[in-house]
Parts: sequence; C-alpha cells; structure tokens
Amino acid sequence: MSKKNPLKSDATSLHLTRRQIFLLQFTLLVLLVMTFSTFTTSHVSAKYGEILTEAETSSASIILAQREALEYTGEIQQWVAGLSPRSDVESAGASLAKRLNTFDSRGIRISSLVDPLFLQALKASDAVIQKSPQGLL
Repeated sequence: MSKKNPLKSDATSLHLTRRQIFLLQFTLLVLLVMTFSTFTTSHVSAKYGEILTEAETSSASIILAQREALEYTGEIQQWVAGLSPRSDVESAGASLAKRLNTFDSRGIRISSLVDPLFLQALKASDAVIQKSPQGLL
C-alpha cells in the first residue's frame, strides 16, 4: 500500500488558464497606462500651475499699480479743491512711480504692462504739479 502525503495535493499546485494569463496581462497593461497617465497629468498640472502663478503675480502687480494711481488721482482732486497740499500729491505720485518701476516674477517692469497713454498723462500731470506753488491751491 502506498501512502499519499496529505499535505501535497493537486489543489496546491499553480496552474494558470489562458483566461487568467490574459487577465493578468490586461491588468498589468492597465496599471502601466494609469501610471503613465498619472505622471503625464501631474507634469501638465505643474506647468499650468506655474503659468497661473505668473499670471496672478502680474495681475496682482497691476492691481497694486491701479490702486496707487487711484490714490494719486484722489490726491490731485483734493489738491485742486484746496483740501490737500502739493506735498501730499507729490508723495502719492512718488508711490505710484515706485510701483510702476517694480518688476513682476517674470522680470517684466510693471510700467511696460500699462497703456502708454496712461504714462503720458502721468508725465503731463507731474509737469503741471511741478510748475504750481507749494502748499494749497
């Protein structure tokens, strides 16, 4: 009588069917495609993030320059109305000039992003202010 080892049986041996091999290959292919897609999407997202950050930085710089310009025009209006001295207008003009001479994150001067007619109007108003007497009008 031959004794069979109860620990060894046909159920413990690994035999893959063609269908299982196909599913394994398909699963590995899907995994590779998803990995490639994830890396590609991550790279593209990082590029878009950089572009948006640069745009936001330029936009923020322009918004700050617009705020300075609004303060400058407000000071001019008060000066013309006789409510503010010329030194306040000059101070607001200097703040605006300083803001326009700053650079954004790309190294572009803010004054190059504004309309040239705006810069001409600023020069003309500065010339009028410089010719006027000190103090209140």
